[in-house]
Amino acid sequence: MQVVIYGSRLDGHAKVCVNLARALGWTCAGLLDDWPENAGNAIGPYAVLGGRELLPELAARGVEGVLLGFGQGRGRHGLVEPVRAAGLALPAAVHPAASVDPTARVGAGAVILRGAVLADDATVGEAVLINAGAILSHDVTVEDGASLGPGCVLAGRSRVGRDAELGAGVVLLPDAIVGEGAVVGAGAVVVHAVEPGATVVGVPARPLVR
Repeated sequence: MQVVIYGSRLDGHAKVCVNLARALGWTCAGLLDDWPENAGNAIGPYAVLGGRELLPELAARGVEGVLLGFGQGRGRHGLVEPVRAAGLALPAAVHPAASVDPTARVGAGAVILRGAVLADDATVGEAVLINAGAILSHDVTVEDGASLGPGCVLAGRSRVGRDAELGAGVVLLPDAIVGEGAVVGAGAVVVHAVEPGATVVGVPARPLVR
């Protein structure tokens, strides 16, 4: 499969996705980035070709899909429709060193990185990012556009809402729920529920006082 990487951070998720595409045997046609200040970026031989306005042209040139190479949840989810409208696929990219149970479900455009574990009947929605070493236990649901940092542990039947973001090492106890658009700070432990749009930190997780 020939893909472009959406993102261009030299020391970030775009570089990880370039390496992931290589591990999957995919061909990378270059990078896309909507920020003018990143127009000169390159990761190895792969340069920024332009922004989202190039999607239809790339499809006409034989590019088949887009790999979402950045971590911000809302932005990832927001690209699903423009990519599809241009006639391009959003392939699920699962690192060969991830462990995905046959009963788990992985949505279009999801990225599952090295060492991640998806257990029995785990569900990962569209454009989700599951970072390195994250563990999703049985019957966990991660909804569209959510982003999980490295080493997160989601215990059985827990749920992460649409476009939510979990920092590195977050733990969700069994049946815990993180609401839509919520942010959970690194190392926090969610015992029961996080309200939609809230930002929580600590053990147990509680609303951030600014």
